Amino acid sequence: ASLRVSGTITFGGGTIAGLINVQPGGLVHIKGYSILSGTLAVQSGGRAHIEGQGSGETTLTGSGVLTGAGDLLITNASLGSYYGLAVYGQYALTGLLTLDNGTAAFYTPTLLSRVVLTNPYGSLSGGGKIVTVTQAMTWGGGPAGHLAIAPGATLRVDAPSGNTLYGYLTNYGTVDWLQGWLAS
Repeated sequence: ASLRVSGTITFGGGTIAGLINVQPGGLVHIKGYSILSGTLAVQSGGRAHIEGQGSGETTLTGSGVLTGAGDLLITNASLGSYYGLAVYGQYALTGLLTLDNGTAAFYTPTLLSRVVLTNPYGSLSGGGKIVTVTQAMTWGGGPAGHLAIAPGATLRVDAPSGNTLYGYLTNYGTVDWLQGWLAS
């Protein structure tokens, strides 16, 4: 089964299977506790928004796939609640990943093209696995796990409230440190 989205659709929890193909200009909004066991394909110009609800997060299962050149925004309706997206499946989205009071936890080694971690209430973790940024990351606050910056990639640190690193940072690219501190 497949669903082509060119407008806006909201899922309020439950299991989401099959193929969801988000077209340019389309938006898929997933709220609360959801299980994504199919394929979410976000085309260039399309968007997906995963919104944690308190302690409810969306899980991309081992058979789940998140792919395409579109953008993903992860938020949480409860300020300071670290729930958003837990990734056990294949994350192959090459658009912008924005964590704005939302969490992305990757339980398999993952490549991310572009990442923005906006504030101290969001987080990027690897669940013990390495998350590698291949193009650019802006770290404006919040904790991160094992993080690698690939050759040719840039990490921009602009965190007046500081950052916490739970793991290690391996830099093969360029780090632009504008402000803030790093705790581990």
